Amino acid sequence: MGVIIDDETLFYHIKLLGKFVAEIIYEGLLILVDEAVNLYQISTTVTHEKNYNGLLAIFNDTKQCKAEYLGICIGGTTKFLEDPTQIVDYFQTKLGADAPKKADLLPKPMYKNI
Repeated sequence: MGVIIDDETLFYHIKLLGKFVAEIIYEGLLILVDEAVNLYQISTTVTHEKNYNGLLAIFNDTKQCKAEYLGICIGGTTKFLEDPTQIVDYFQTKLGADAPKKADLLPKPMYKNI
């Protein structure tokens, strides 16, 4: 194989892997990104912005059905989602009405108090 997978081509290759997985037997590939809270703890603005733009590209591709057979689940703490300078507000600035709403992203209890 004569290709080196770097930051610029990583998501393309993940989408390709999702398509391969769907071709062999499964219905697709689910990618779990945990500890997304670490993204907002990056102090360098350029790196911070580059990581958020990468997540934005992933969000856009999955929303526009350009990432067939691929599901993305990003896990972060409630503090990560509620901080007004962080990812949800960044997405809302870049995407406008198409951005995910905070209420849809915050965890919901899996049980009901009786």
